[in-house]
Amino acid sequence: MCWSQRDSNTIISSCDDSVMRFFDLNNLDIMFREWYIPLPESSALQTNKLRSVDWDRISLEWILTGGPRDKCHVYNVLQNDEEFHKGPMHDFQHESYVHDAQWNTSEPNTFYSCDRAGLVYLWDMNQPKTPAMTFKMHNNTCPMRMDVNIFDEHSVALAG
Repeated sequence: MCWSQRDSNTIISSCDDSVMRFFDLNNLDIMFREWYIPLPESSALQTNKLRSVDWDRISLEWILTGGPRDKCHVYNVLQNDEEFHKGPMHDFQHESYVHDAQWNTSEPNTFYSCDRAGLVYLWDMNQPKTPAMTFKMHNNTCPMRMDVNIFDEHSVALAG
């Protein structure tokens, strides 16, 4: 779950049913949008979960999801429901199931992600096919959550 970076009353949540839900805290009927992530029918239920969601704090235009499965997806917050169902604006392939993804707080169009294989990636949306940087956790550990330091773009806290 994360707060909108465009207004103080909107929250977006990622859910186990592969749906992003948008909530407006000022309205009685607070949920105002659902974006269903298209999934292949052969997918196992456990791998379809949206494990994380983050709103870009620099351009304010991008929503990043960790998952489902072995990809991070980037959507434009301004796209309508029809455009959304055509697929993500960008997707980023991992070696294993994605556990978390967070936007870089200093550098536009870049984000970090981590997966079950114990790899941590730095991605640049201008080069979506190959990570800008990859490193492996020590002792074969697997990071489950991450957070980017807002004061130092090169510091990422990992927990597993």
